Amino acid sequence: MMAKEEDIITVLDIISKRRLRKVLRSLGTTGRRSDILTVAGRGRYVKYRMPEGEAKDIAIIPTVLAAAMRSRGKKKIRIKKEDIREKIRRKKSAGLICIIFDASSSMLGGWRAATAKSIVYDMLVDIYQKRDKVALITISDNRAELSVRFTSDIERIRHAIEGVRYGGTTPLAHAIVMGGDVLKKRAQIERGSIPILVVITDGEANVSMSGGEVLKDLKNAMKNVVEYGIIPVIIEVGGQGLRKIAEDCGWQYMSALKEDIGYEFVDQSIVNAVLDSFALATINKECGGILVIGAKQNQVDLAVENCKNVGFEIECVKDCIYNCDPDGDNLCLECSIRKNYGLEMERRIAPLPIIRLEPWDEREMLGRIYLRYMAVRGMLSRAHRGFLYVPDIKDVDDKTWNIISSVIKTRRITLESNLDGENVSITYPCDIRLIARADNWGDVPNEIVEHFDFLINTRGEYFLHRDIRILRERREWERDPEEYARGIERKIRSTLLAIIMGREKIEEIESASVENMAERVLSRISSYGFSVDDGVRKRIRRVCRAILALGVDEKDAEKIAIDMAYRALSTRYVHEELPRDAVFRSALTISLLPIINSNIKGVILTGLEEIVPSILGVLKESGYSTLFSKGCVFNCNPNDYEKLCLECSLKMEYGELSADVRRIPVVSVDCSNVSREELFGHVYLKFIAKIGLLARANGGVLCLKRAEDLDESIAIDVVNAIESGRNVLERGGIIISHPIWFALLVSTKSGERISSAFITARTLLYNGKYVVRGIEDTDAEKIAHRIREARKVLGAISVPGEEIDFIVRCCEHYGVEDNGVEYLVMETARTLAALRGKRKVDAEDTNDALVLVLDKFLEKKGMYDAEKEYAYSKITAHEALGG
Repeated sequence: MMAKEEDIITVLDIISKRRLRKVLRSLGTTGRRSDILTVAGRGRYVKYRMPEGEAKDIAIIPTVLAAAMRSRGKKKIRIKKEDIREKIRRKKSAGLICIIFDASSSMLGGWRAATAKSIVYDMLVDIYQKRDKVALITISDNRAELSVRFTSDIERIRHAIEGVRYGGTTPLAHAIVMGGDVLKKRAQIERGSIPILVVITDGEANVSMSGGEVLKDLKNAMKNVVEYGIIPVIIEVGGQGLRKIAEDCGWQYMSALKEDIGYEFVDQSIVNAVLDSFALATINKECGGILVIGAKQNQVDLAVENCKNVGFEIECVKDCIYNCDPDGDNLCLECSIRKNYGLEMERRIAPLPIIRLEPWDEREMLGRIYLRYMAVRGMLSRAHRGFLYVPDIKDVDDKTWNIISSVIKTRRITLESNLDGENVSITYPCDIRLIARADNWGDVPNEIVEHFDFLINTRGEYFLHRDIRILRERREWERDPEEYARGIERKIRSTLLAIIMGREKIEEIESASVENMAERVLSRISSYGFSVDDGVRKRIRRVCRAILALGVDEKDAEKIAIDMAYRALSTRYVHEELPRDAVFRSALTISLLPIINSNIKGVILTGLEEIVPSILGVLKESGYSTLFSKGCVFNCNPNDYEKLCLECSLKMEYGELSADVRRIPVVSVDCSNVSREELFGHVYLKFIAKIGLLARANGGVLCLKRAEDLDESIAIDVVNAIESGRNVLERGGIIISHPIWFALLVSTKSGERISSAFITARTLLYNGKYVVRGIEDTDAEKIAHRIREARKVLGAISVPGEEIDFIVRCCEHYGVEDNGVEYLVMETARTLAALRGKRKVDAEDTNDALVLVLDKFLEKKGMYDAEKEYAYSKITAHEALGG
């Protein structure tokens, strides 16, 4: 049976209406699930019986009749104990439903988790209407856990499902045993209720209870549940592997298959990236293949299937089994003879081949000779003029890779055989490109790296960026799954159109245009700190030619090329540090944000001690200047009348306050040997104070180096002064107050403690593990100009409503629900947009802002150990990542 909404509810009703033959003595829980027979409480009187023990509800007439039959012939009827009959009533009882929800890593397929949640939600509506009680057991993090005990509050179940963390193995047998025990104990308390166990899983049990056979333990657990008198149901999502086991053990079985779900959620970024690379590789036949690192195989399979759905066709020589190109020079023997003798070659249209490399032996892959000049084509030959798809690079041994590499280089295959004692060989064309998937960069053999021009690296994406990106995509899918699916269809159609137009224009592209664009791209990539060799130069030229053939604006073409080159080159840094220059530019970009927008109070830089001096040096050399009160030792802002020192306030009252333009101060403090007095200042006499470092940094930048050594109480006071905008000095009843307004840079060693005061303040956190686009030219004068321009346009930068909604959703997703946090994200996004020269905030700005703000809260929660690969906090985003 398929697990549709009406089927689930119908099954629960049918199986729960298997009336209990035994009459219950306890009252049970009143509900609407099923009829039961009881001798206690209310209900419709349907029959009577001899009491078992003390009668609770005497049936008067049957009791008198029994006494009369016994006293037949006597004048008086005496009612004795054996004459008493008790009433049996029929009443509606509630169900006790225990749901086992599989949240293991194998349920991470986009539609699997969504479908499982949908099934639970459908059940909860029916459970509420029937006044049942429900408990929830989740399978997550390699264990089964009773997440919610029996309750009639279905919102508790819903909240637990939304908050479940996906991952780990699937100890299904243990979960079923736990479910059986929970129901058995509860049923002994509420004897009139109907115990039902519902298991929602993909059926991929992989953990035994005793270290033995997984399936054996699973069968024993399922049989024990039936013996307890519990009504069991299993709903298998994504397959029917447990059907036979369920039926053998007496369980009600249902399945929810992929084709029954409707529109599936997929990670569109992988699909789009593969389609874009496929289009460029098809436009320019000189381009190499496509390598996808880190994506799940089902996602890449779908992307390759969409490449086939593009439906691009090629011209071939009619009747040629090798699909020779009638206008090319790489021909088989027969086509070569025709061309040499000037014979006409008729043409036919064939789909561009994309051949999946299935399990093989050498003859199946290369082909074999069976008669002189006649051979059976292998998989490589069938991929001629197209692509060979390798689902997992690890499945191919070194010998086979050497063969494939040789074929790609020579564009031909030579078969040799011995027929009747005579050595025979056949050579035919084989011009192929690869589409391959690998889990990690280390799995890719060195001999095939040169054959890839397009690298799509999901492992290189910072975990929080990836999570937020997928949350955004899933949000679009949830709004309108049908429209989301249509988006992929439109992408497929636009890819075909791009290939057709590109193929027509590529011959018209001038070499000089390609060289100029390639040099600009190489210059930008080199500035990021990547090493560029001749192989990289050739690849970039090939890609640039294909991009120019798309007919897009030259600046857009250059940006596309830079992005693709960066993704390709950064692959090698997945398990290493990013180039220092790329991290420096990102850290500098982020450090400018609190200078541009005073609503951002500072930036925490972790593990970047070597870069911080360079950032401070650039800020000093920039010569960025602003207005200060003339002659004021506290660097008061003459335009902020509410935050002036006493002297400037008096000058303002008498109309004597004047301003001058000075460079912003950049003050650096080593927290390992700084005192409170040095930071905050000290009162000497009335109206006379020693100026502290906080005052000296006013209007500029204060950098706290080695902040992990700063006393916590001092850190709290620094943050309080920044947030309040004033530093208050007190001694012997004498109080001196002056304004505080500077951008705070906090530098700590990687892995060291970060004061909670700095985390909870309106600060951002950057750890150098990803790149934030912004400052590309580190020339001091240009940076000062960028700051001035960004401050000018900041007030006009708007945040679209859909971006605000997304910010709120992400904060809720990570359990950081605070208006102050959401406000900081919006201000950070606005400032990034201003620095990038935009008029309004877009997805790039919002995503970067969310990472910069939320990262510090995740570090505070200690999530960084799990972050190495997939450290997601909740379910929603993970469903797109596959099983």
